Amino acid sequence: MDSIVDSLNKAYEKFVLASANVLESKDTNVAALENFKEKWELFRVACDQAEDFVESVKQSIGSDCLVDEATGISAAIENLRQATKD
Repeated sequence: MDSIVDSLNKAYEKFVLASANVLESKDTNVAALENFKEKWELFRVACDQAEDFVESVKQSIGSDCLVDEATGISAAIENLRQATKD
């Protein structure tokens, strides 16, 4: 989970920097706009990966809740710990 957060944070920082470069340029700088577009796409990819991770954890928790009814809460807690280690 830490690597996903770090990846999202780095992509966000690069996107903000590219945004600032576009806004600070006096004229329409094609290179700055291309860099902005690239960083925007990378940020979107990082957001999608984070969203996929959250969805997988939600599904895991949902599955664990069903299992809990049959096996108890200890298995769900262990699975959640394993899911958040990544």
